[in-house]
Amino acid sequence: MHLGDVFRTNMYPIIDHYNGGSFLGMIDAMGLAIGMACPYTKVIPGHGEGVSDRHGMLDYQNLLFTLRDWVQTHIDEGHSVEEMFAAGPTRDLDPLLG
Repeated sequence: MHLGDVFRTNMYPIIDHYNGGSFLGMIDAMGLAIGMACPYTKVIPGHGEGVSDRHGMLDYQNLLFTLRDWVQTHIDEGHSVEEMFAAGPTRDLDPLLG
């Protein structure tokens, strides 16, 4: 299964909202792909080295859920974008994902 830029193993997601993309749409697309995959499915990421699998997609989907929930918490608390970045939410992931 080739997922193109919906699934990346070496960088954070990039959302092309100018062409109708959305972060929630990416989460939905990952859910559809995971639903179509079996434990033996080989998955080619849009970016990253090597071939992945259903487990890799589940890990990436969990990353997307974590990012979504973190941003929503800051929005609910009334924080600005600058305050969100200053909080360093991805500090632990940055060495892996840039």
